[in-house]
Amino acid sequence: MEIAEKSEAHTNSTLVNRNVTVNGHRTSMRLEPEMWDALEDICRREGTTVNALCSQVDGERTQSSLTAAMRVFILGYFRNALVRQQQVDPGRVGPRRERREGEGAAENVSARPPF
Repeated sequence: MEIAEKSEAHTNSTLVNRNVTVNGHRTSMRLEPEMWDALEDICRREGTTVNALCSQVDGERTQSSLTAAMRVFILGYFRNALVRQQQVDPGRVGPRRERREGEGAAENVSARPPF
């Protein structure tokens, strides 16, 4: 009965499997849809492709799987963006929101951390 539960849970997974080419070799990664969205956002910001970014991260990882390394990279990228944003605007801790009437003009701060 326990095996059936594990199998059923696996088929209901929210992970999305996609093929990527890493250093010329085709492989697959299973990530949450939000992680795929974040990875694509990073690639747009940095003017690169998912394959190129995965190849770069693969070349720098030591012991973890590529999927785990990509999750850590994505987290680090956006944490670095937040730190840079706080250096520009030290009182901020979250994303910018539209200010209400009487609060002043909203500023757009771009945080482009390097790899």
